[in-house]
Amino acid sequence: MAALLAFIGRTAFRRRWYLLAMWIGILVALGIAAAEAPAAPSDGFTMPGTESQQAATVAGEHFAGGSGGASAQLVFVDRAGHVTSAADKSAIEKAVSAAAAGPQVASVAVFSRRAR
Repeated sequence: MAALLAFIGRTAFRRRWYLLAMWIGILVALGIAAAEAPAAPSDGFTMPGTESQQAATVAGEHFAGGSGGASAQLVFVDRAGHVTSAADKSAIEKAVSAAAAGPQVASVAVFSRRAR
């Protein structure tokens, strides 16, 4: 192994200008390849017809300006698929009011949808 490394070192030293030109050529080729590479794919992704896409569309319609901040969703589900109890409705309204009263909350929107 030592003999092989000594041979590579001697050859590289004897042909140093050729080796330097080769490395410059490789770097230029890589630069050209990088410049010609395709652009990154778009971050916009849609799946028409899915429930999450429908929710994103509705949210986009109601919050067209966008706040530029974070968002959160509170989802309330009943085993029967819909809330009918006055106590449940009251508890949900109380939770939504508490969320809306937060110091860093810009807006709250309530959407109701009957489960299928």
